[in-house]
Amino acid sequence: MASPLTFDQLELPVLRWSLELPAFAQVELVSGEPAEGLPILTGDQVDDALRRLEREGLIVGGRAEGAGAFYWDGPRPTAQGLRVLGEWPPTEEASLQEVLAAALHRLAEDLPDQEQASVARRGGSGVARMAAGVVEDTVKAELRRLAGEAAGGEGGAPR
Repeated sequence: MASPLTFDQLELPVLRWSLELPAFAQVELVSGEPAEGLPILTGDQVDDALRRLEREGLIVGGRAEGAGAFYWDGPRPTAQGLRVLGEWPPTEEASLQEVLAAALHRLAEDLPDQEQASVARRGGSGVARMAAGVVEDTVKAELRRLAGEAAGGEGGAPR
């Protein structure tokens, strides 16, 4: 009898696989057959892993079963799942706005409706412009404060 697979051998690859799925993906896992995208695992193993990941709050997705197959609608990692994968929080160099803009652009790529995709792209661009403006305003305020200190003022330069 083979020993059970560890988290690193089963759930972690399934969690990473769910991150790489297109948004709104509908997945069919056939019992006893190799899973598409994870050929070293069977449909049963992937379904079991997805159910455990969902129970632990690492993914979200809708599940149904029937006729020897398991169906998952949009399995995606949660914020906690992204942390397990080392994908969240974003690196210090990336602001939350940059991450949100990138997420909106990625969502736009996966949306089947072109009008919705356009709205997501525009939203991502707007967030990116807002982030750049916030950084610029912060730098200007800090420069004014430093200039005021250099000129001998305590609380910064007057506005």
